[in-house]
Amino acid sequence: MPKRETLVQQLVQYLLFTLAAALVTFGYLNVLHVNQTTVALTFLILILFTAFRRRLVYSIYLSLLCTLLYNFYFLPPVRTFTIADPQNLIALLVFLIAAIAVNHLSAQERRHANLLATQSEELEKLYAFSQRLLFEDKLQQLSTTLPAMMAQSLRLRAVALYLPDRNDAWMWDPQHLLEGMENLQEAMQATGVSSRSSAGVRIVPLLLGMRALGVLAMAESGYSESFYDAIGSLTAVAIERASAIERNSRSEAAREGELLRTALLDSITHELRTPLTGIRVAATTLASDTPLDDAARHELLSVVNEESKRMDALIDEAVTMARISSGDFNLRREPSDFRSILDAVIANLRVPLKGRELRLQITEPMPEVTLDADLIRRVLKHLLENALQYSPPRSPITLTAGLSSVDAKLHVSIANEGSGIVEEEQPYVFDRFFRGVTATAHPNGTGMGLAIVKAIVEAHQGRIAVHSNPGHGAEFAFWIPAAPLV
Repeated sequence: MPKRETLVQQLVQYLLFTLAAALVTFGYLNVLHVNQTTVALTFLILILFTAFRRRLVYSIYLSLLCTLLYNFYFLPPVRTFTIADPQNLIALLVFLIAAIAVNHLSAQERRHANLLATQSEELEKLYAFSQRLLFEDKLQQLSTTLPAMMAQSLRLRAVALYLPDRNDAWMWDPQHLLEGMENLQEAMQATGVSSRSSAGVRIVPLLLGMRALGVLAMAESGYSESFYDAIGSLTAVAIERASAIERNSRSEAAREGELLRTALLDSITHELRTPLTGIRVAATTLASDTPLDDAARHELLSVVNEESKRMDALIDEAVTMARISSGDFNLRREPSDFRSILDAVIANLRVPLKGRELRLQITEPMPEVTLDADLIRRVLKHLLENALQYSPPRSPITLTAGLSSVDAKLHVSIANEGSGIVEEEQPYVFDRFFRGVTATAHPNGTGMGLAIVKAIVEAHQGRIAVHSNPGHGAEFAFWIPAAPLV
């Protein structure tokens, strides 16, 4: 839209046109002596150029001015406004008609050029907006960020989005230009198949075919009707895409959950048979009439006790994995002394650690760390048990822990000097039920332990990784924020 000229600018324009006509008149009177036809053609060209480049009012003014100058200085009797030959009135009519016709054609051309420029600008904005929409594939995140994203990409002063399926509205309205959620609900019910404007607010339906997904409200910003409809179409497609991805994710999660439950049941059934068999044999022997001395009886009771503990551990792993899979996994964070947690784990493993060197490399003093002590205790216990199980009986275990001053995270690593993990298996060691070549040589274990460890660490907003050089041991390292991230 062209800018409105100020009074000073208009006066300058009139002065310039007057000066141009005066220069032509002066030149033909004092420098170049030409006939009336040449003068008339020169004035006509000047008028046509003005009509093409400037508004109609300027070309009409110049037509009248040139007619007066042509009449006064070049038509007999000269230096009077009398026209001896009435046919010379044709010059005035030609000047006026030419000015109006050319200005009309020029105005149409300028409007067409402005329309093309506006459409090109709108297309560029729509393209940039559509590109940003492609990066959002979660419906909740898309709904939350869409108003601000739209306002930034399309230079809108205010945007509101209402989705009836969620019965919620999201707004970006720093100047409070839009209606409340109740009015958006009414607009959703009242809007048709195209956008409409009301009290400076553009209401745009989000239509996918004939199905209404929601409604957009935007402060009027001077865009075309088709531009607002295009915004609605792009937004509707993006919302439907995010909804489809969300539905697919839920279906995939349900399918994976079913597969996990089946695999979990198969695994637990298989793993429980071994301790149950041992308990049944020992119990049957103890209950029989077979004569047993005290040593044999004590050995059978020890079998029952150990296999019962093993069953308890298997059931605990299964319950924990089921909770993780169902999302029922809540942390109880509180400031804790990491050294006390570690000492409790080591004391609990005093029998497996008997005869093994445990090298502790802990940065002192160790400040309190905000974490779930029970779950971190479980992580340390499992990693230490793994290090003991997959390394030679007399080899040392090295545990390193410290609070980094660089990233304010608790860093812990546990390394052994066993056979290590082959490179091909390292990316999968934290997957559920995965057991590598080395692990299958040890009968105990369900393949759930490291998956549970990873879930616990990530629930603390941390990360865990494995580093192993086959033949030279393996190191499991994890790090968690010393305080929970906001």
